[in-house]
Amino acid sequence: MLEQYLLDLGKLTAPRFRKLYGQASYWIGFRKNRSDNALRDQEETSLLKLLSSASPALSTELLEVVAPHSWDPDIDESAAKRQELRDKCVAIAAPKAAREAITFMTRDGGIQSLTERGRFPAVKHCLFRPDSPIWKTGLRDELLELVRRGREDFVIFANVRAYFRLLTEGLEHGMDLIGREDIARVLSDEPFVRCLWETVISRGIQYRMQIAFLRARQSLIQNGIPEAALPLTDELQLRLKEEESRSTQQPPAGPVPQPSV
Repeated sequence: MLEQYLLDLGKLTAPRFRKLYGQASYWIGFRKNRSDNALRDQEETSLLKLLSSASPALSTELLEVVAPHSWDPDIDESAAKRQELRDKCVAIAAPKAAREAITFMTRDGGIQSLTERGRFPAVKHCLFRPDSPIWKTGLRDELLELVRRGREDFVIFANVRAYFRLLTEGLEHGMDLIGREDIARVLSDEPFVRCLWETVISRGIQYRMQIAFLRARQSLIQNGIPEAALPLTDELQLRLKEEESRSTQQPPAGPVPQPSV
């Protein structure tokens, strides 16, 4: 069988899977007799077997093939069966892709690589959407533990800060196909945000960057996170007082001087 050939030779790739998935989706409604039904069932079994055999890294690419944002349903009698097939595929690929997405926190420049628009869409789906397995399974606890490790591991720390920046910027602008509402839901998880913030401020912040962190903190508070969950370090408290003092010392705007004649 084709799926066994791909597995035995290690030739399973996203383009090959896309072709098989496209063919199965196209013919999924063709069930005129018992032989047709058996063939459709065999095609589905082959797809699910391939997905089950894929590595976490490959699963991120396969999830892009079957992910909701890449699927455009036809309005016909086969649409329900296509939806059912897609759901089964996502149920297998998404948890493995989510686990792979978490490993980006341990790679030098891993999260920074997500800033490029259109790159790693499945990884972004896992890290920034509330319906990702990360937020619905034990993977959430694994992510939080990794975030805590950033207080000792500099590579993870740098990735946590990059993740924090992308999340807080996403509250205002969204991220690729991920809307602001989705990111706001991710950031409504108070224990997660508290853990993230504690790691982010565990090392000194350059003076020129302190305002950005204060603004990000304010965005989180406006999104519903209690202020007490986002304590300020001494340096951030000083910077906040400095900015407040500066704003109160600015003279009120007066009438614009008129040129003398």
